[in-house]
Amino acid sequence: MDSMDNPPGEERQEQIRSYLMGWKPGSGSTSPADYRALLTSDKLHISAAEVTYILQFIAEEVNVKSERTGENLFINARRFRYTTGTRAAREGFGELVIAEPLDHQDTQNVGVYVKNIPEHVE
Repeated sequence: MDSMDNPPGEERQEQIRSYLMGWKPGSGSTSPADYRALLTSDKLHISAAEVTYILQFIAEEVNVKSERTGENLFINARRFRYTTGTRAAREGFGELVIAEPLDHQDTQNVGVYVKNIPEHVE
């Protein structure tokens, strides 16, 4: 199931847009202390649908194109998460290190990122 099957409502989308627009460089609305407070809060723990909406919003705002097709990049929470894990594995990080940014409690499901990189496929 695609995480955009149940996208956030219009009001929530507007809240997300407003929140993201406040992060633009030069807006003066964020300081290092604001970022530290954000990282210690639960504000970044949002649904996959909201992550997908944010990623698509950003990709459209900065006009991100696919290297392969030249079309607008279609990105969703699952693709972003999988890419993060795979890139960490390609860069040689171990399963414990990969598990941390993916918010895994253990390494039980992290092995898939390490096993699927070309260097490890037989």
